[in-house]
Amino acid sequence: MADTFVATGNNTTTFGTALNKNQTDDFFNSGSGNTIIGIGGNINVTGLNTADPTLPGTDTNTTIELTTGTHVTPPIGGVKDTFTLDGSNNSLTNTSAITASTIKFTVLGTGDKNTVNLTDVTTSKITADIGVTGNAGGNTVFVDNVGVGGTATNTVAIRR
Repeated sequence: MADTFVATGNNTTTFGTALNKNQTDDFFNSGSGNTIIGIGGNINVTGLNTADPTLPGTDTNTTIELTTGTHVTPPIGGVKDTFTLDGSNNSLTNTSAITASTIKFTVLGTGDKNTVNLTDVTTSKITADIGVTGNAGGNTVFVDNVGVGGTATNTVAIRR
């Protein structure tokens, strides 16, 4: 199963439905304090930077968690995840092992106080690109590549 979700509120939690690398969830996010949880499949999150008075505003304080929960047997494997956010204070974490995956975390706009904390990541490509179009300050990126014979490629760019 795969779905498209729109989180346009403040302090909401939304769960994906994609369970493996053959399924994809797409999220569109605006507002502050939203949590998006991917449960094993591909996940794309796009932050909405909008001045539209009918929407809660630019995505800020967004938490993205990659997990298998009780739905999928770990690890998360072979997924391609893309996160493109605009505001600040965003975070990307995982609670399940990740293998042979490609994860790209991009923050446009102000790009300050963002956190990437991925642990137990093996044979994956992780890219963090923060502050692409604005100032970047106070950001933290931690990627723990583990596993016997595991290899990984990590690219970190914190701009301005």
